[in-house]
Amino acid sequence: MKWLGPVGLVPVSDGMRTGYGGVPGNVNTYLRYESEETFQVPFTWSGRIKTTKNYGPEARFLFTNEEVWYDPKLVFHPQYGTDATIAAGNDENVLIGLNDGHTSVSAELRAERPERPYGVRTGYESKKVVHPGVVFDGEWHDFRVEVLSHGHYQLWWDGQLMADVVEKEPFTIQTGRVRVGLRLDFLDVTLTDLTVKEHNRMGYRIVPRIEAGLPAEVRTSSGGLRPPLSNERWMTAHYTGNNIDYAGKDAAEITRQIQRVFSASKPFEYNYVIGQEDDDRIIEFAGKFQAAHSGGENGDSFGVLFLLGVGEEITDLMIDKWRWLRDVLIADGSLSPNVEQLQHRQMPRAATACPGASIIRRWPEFLPPCSQPVIPQTIPEGDDMKPTIIVDDIKIAGIFANVAGRWIPWLADPNIEGVPIWRGDHPWTRAQILHDQGPEGAALWKARRDELGS
Repeated sequence: MKWLGPVGLVPVSDGMRTGYGGVPGNVNTYLRYESEETFQVPFTWSGRIKTTKNYGPEARFLFTNEEVWYDPKLVFHPQYGTDATIAAGNDENVLIGLNDGHTSVSAELRAERPERPYGVRTGYESKKVVHPGVVFDGEWHDFRVEVLSHGHYQLWWDGQLMADVVEKEPFTIQTGRVRVGLRLDFLDVTLTDLTVKEHNRMGYRIVPRIEAGLPAEVRTSSGGLRPPLSNERWMTAHYTGNNIDYAGKDAAEITRQIQRVFSASKPFEYNYVIGQEDDDRIIEFAGKFQAAHSGGENGDSFGVLFLLGVGEEITDLMIDKWRWLRDVLIADGSLSPNVEQLQHRQMPRAATACPGASIIRRWPEFLPPCSQPVIPQTIPEGDDMKPTIIVDDIKIAGIFANVAGRWIPWLADPNIEGVPIWRGDHPWTRAQILHDQGPEGAALWKARRDELGS
């Protein structure tokens, strides 16, 4: 990472050490840094830090033209500045501070509220703080800052959650890319392994039913096959509507549970399921076949279930997965280009509070285009993403491609020069062909074969 700020970090054998004026260990001042790079929320900022020395209560410096006492503190800024205020530095930022036995959380809104610059715009939904033991101990520590959304951020210290902050709306930092920042108050530290990992990846993936452990064929409760969907007019958002917390739970497992519970009355209730995991997965449930999510309208709509209990907050990543899925379904002709995106309660025949307060509050964020590209419609010759084989699967009405050893749903034109295409529905032949493509393909199709009892 590159840093903007005063000359105050110098290279040493094990990292970058505080060294105001180029002198390692010189900390008798107040140092504030921000990253040169900007980052898209959500992201994780992590690294290792060693607190070598602090100057305790004897530290004095000239602050606001007065000689004042200032406690040593290690301060992390999960979000520092925005595109609009970056030149102003600390006009808008949020912070979590550590010192021995104390954790503090605050925000700065100097440009907006110069008479009362500290504190969030509207307060906190929740603010959980854990007081650490000795921080300034001269030992190496692991830190991790999780920026889950512009209004939700955390600090982890040696694997322990120190602060978990959820702001009320409007958030201190409302939109856009942000920097991360660090403030060292009379503190001698060494830093290493500083990284920021953005979580909005270059596309997501639809996990096929068979990979998620679901039946391959989409049938009604009476055993009949569900009809396929094509060029549909609606995409509908749902939530669970119960008091279960789904954070940390596997979306594929929960989808299997839903199928087991409702297999006799309402199997394949939704088309796709989006969980709270920090990963690239969207679970195919009924997929491109008619589901049972909105009575009287299932033949005209794709229903997407968000695994959110009452009171749980939807994440930026979940919203972006919705946008990506919508754009993918439009690209392959499943959704009309003029699709109406509706909350369940907005469907013509609905009388429900679904999809809950969290989704309703953030609904305008569902409507823009996805931040990540969908699979391209043509694959340039020689591109590393060119598939080695394409399978047009009749039974599950899907096209799959082996790309870099991984089977993915394929939305591009399958007729790519030099890439073999296999079409058929005999499970043993299919398994043999895919076995030749590696163990992952063999395992995937063996699971499907077992599911069919073939």
